[in-house]
Amino acid sequence: MGYVSLFQHNDFHYPYKSWQISFGKEKISFKLHTNVVELAFVIEDSYFYLDTLTGDEFSKLRNLHQRKMSLSELVMKLEKHGVHIIPNKDIIKKHRDTKKDLDLEIFTYRLICLNQIDCESCRMNATVSVETVVLTVDGAPRNITTKSPGKYVVNFGEAGKKSKLHESIVTPATLFQFLMVTRPLIVTK
Repeated sequence: MGYVSLFQHNDFHYPYKSWQISFGKEKISFKLHTNVVELAFVIEDSYFYLDTLTGDEFSKLRNLHQRKMSLSELVMKLEKHGVHIIPNKDIIKKHRDTKKDLDLEIFTYRLICLNQIDCESCRMNATVSVETVVLTVDGAPRNITTKSPGKYVVNFGEAGKKSKLHESIVTPATLFQFLMVTRPLIVTK
């Protein structure tokens, strides 16, 4: 596996096929599906671990299964095994057709984290302008649009009006940090 990762392009996981965020009382799950592998990152306290994975070619990753690590350690170990899920500037430039306004992207991540909104990617996100993000919330496409610089219109329907079903003991900042590193809104199609 190490020899393969030396010669492969580091963007073969892009664009992401889909992703999903689920909040629980003691943990947050972020499932990421690429063309090659499916990973479930679980955040407990301020640690990350892989919960499930598929793709026989990444069987070496099984030694990371449920092993708690910091975000930087997890990224380093994934990249060592040829799993590049952190977009760099070249990858973002290559997939610029699905790039969103950075301020809108940050606002969306904060909204998800602070309000503990269970959501997932939506294929419609790739078809709308850079000023709009489309997510699937409660099984339906919902959007956030830039009204003017620093002002946003959030259309989450009833899902946006609900109070939290539970208070997660995981800090929202930990998930926000993870989302800013993986940036799933950029390259999901």
